[in-house]
Amino acid sequence: MEPRAYTGVDFKLLDVERSGGMSRVRKAQLIETAEACALKYAGRDGHETAASTSFNREIEALANMEHKNIVRLVGIGSDGADRFIALEWLEETLHEKIEALGCMDWTTFYEQIGRPLLDALQYAHARGYVHRDFKPMNVMFSKQNVAKITDFGIARATQDVSDPAGRARTPCRRNLSRA
Repeated sequence: MEPRAYTGVDFKLLDVERSGGMSRVRKAQLIETAEACALKYAGRDGHETAASTSFNREIEALANMEHKNIVRLVGIGSDGADRFIALEWLEETLHEKIEALGCMDWTTFYEQIGRPLLDALQYAHARGYVHRDFKPMNVMFSKQNVAKITDFGIARATQDVSDPAGRARTPCRRNLSRA
């Protein structure tokens, strides 16, 4: 699926900013629909090539996946010289969620958080992507309390996702061993 293209004027920037890894994230509102979005900008810390590669990998992965427990790609765009990825806005991290809920038993954790995330990872793998950076910081929650995997910037495609037959570009075992 080709992501929708936007410009910076399609969004109203809000006062929330996050940063981490090779990117910074601004909360914004898509003017057309009033949807809260995260505008993810590639970092400018002297690693522009790595940031650009990561940025493009994330766009490719998210454009080819649609799962309730994977962050949704709204579109891509540019704001002057800066490119961004527009994603659905997610409210809190796994760490914040656990701090807010306090101690929970394993069964509750697995049913509410673990199983949905495993389903999302299984879906990504079936679509030909290995996340390669799955950690609590890359799990966030929507306003509706849905756990979602984020940050597919270093995801590795294990097959050519443009190949309708899903044939692997190289043997899958070889790709997974380097994941």
